[in-house]
Amino acid sequence: MKNFSMTELKTGSFEHNLQEIENESVPIFEDVVKAKSIDQLSESKRKTISLFIAAQSLRTKAKLVQMEEFMINTANQLWQKVNIEVPSIIFNKVWALAESDDAFLISDNPLVLQNSINQSEFKSTIGLECFGIEIYLLLTSSLTLCLFCEKYFKSINYVQRNIINFTCEDNVIANLNSLQIAYSERFILSHKNDFSMIL
Repeated sequence: MKNFSMTELKTGSFEHNLQEIENESVPIFEDVVKAKSIDQLSESKRKTISLFIAAQSLRTKAKLVQMEEFMINTANQLWQKVNIEVPSIIFNKVWALAESDDAFLISDNPLVLQNSINQSEFKSTIGLECFGIEIYLLLTSSLTLCLFCEKYFKSINYVQRNIINFTCEDNVIANLNSLQIAYSERFILSHKNDFSMIL
């Protein structure tokens, strides 16, 4: 197994591996957006998206936590995922597409997490394996890929891998937009030029 050093991270080896994952994922996302459906996703394509989400999650943590040791551990974890197995904790979620009339805000960090079912004052409940976790990956200003906790759905006797597309109510749009704002690092874009949530 390859172990990354801080020197390699600084020279772009880690970013290069992430770029390869992104390059494989882009055509799949384009097909999803064009069809407005995830029903056509093969097992292989679903695994590729799962790996993309894992990579984005690790990259975000590395940016937010400015600690060299953490960054090295992050890189090594990602390398293990790339070469050993696709993260089943993402692959096994219940997937859906959320739609809006170009009302979703777009940030420089389109992957956001929340847990509206299982909240705690004493510990974080937004880990990828936490009961009730919700993962949202913004695809366009009108489409968001949603991955919901499979354990929660099993607890309510729902055993399908997907949920049919749903159109977001105003309160859901507002919630997803607030997450984009909270997770953003540098910029927010609005297809409708509406930045009222920020101002």
